[in-house]
Amino acid sequence: MVKAKEFFQAAKLALSHGLLNACVQDCYYAMFWATVAMLDELRIKAAYKPESVFKNEAQRALRYAETFVNKALEVRK
Repeated sequence: MVKAKEFFQAAKLALSHGLLNACVQDCYYAMFWATVAMLDELRIKAAYKPESVFKNEAQRALRYAETFVNKALEVRK
């Protein structure tokens, strides 16, 4: 989440200085790195670890995906 926070702070700073394109680009990277941080640990376990993902972990990932996709659809309207 360190990168996500840094890009978010940069986006706020860019906006405050009227750098609109830079703000939007930094928002993109803030959301990208937040998503990576949120899902990467489970993805690594699911793809590369000998033990399987637990049902509650898969359910949590599904809830995150649903929230993310619904929010993306809402923003695109």
